[in-house]
Amino acid sequence: MPTFTDDGELDFFAYCSLSCKEWCEAAVTVAQADYSPVIERRAHRLDVLSTLLDLREQPGELEELTGGPQ
Repeated sequence: MPTFTDDGELDFFAYCSLSCKEWCEAAVTVAQADYSPVIERRAHRLDVLSTLLDLREQPGELEELTGGPQ
């Protein structure tokens, strides 16, 4: 469960790596932007990065994606 600082800010590092924090910040920026082909590419890149971050945290899921042990 995420924790909060005394100021009410979310404490990313209590549950998330720096890479995860940077991903969250980038995702918010992309979500707030007007649509364009560049924004669509950034959104796709963030989706791929999300999968890679998840695999780093839970490598067993790689078997589900590839269909076998690595």
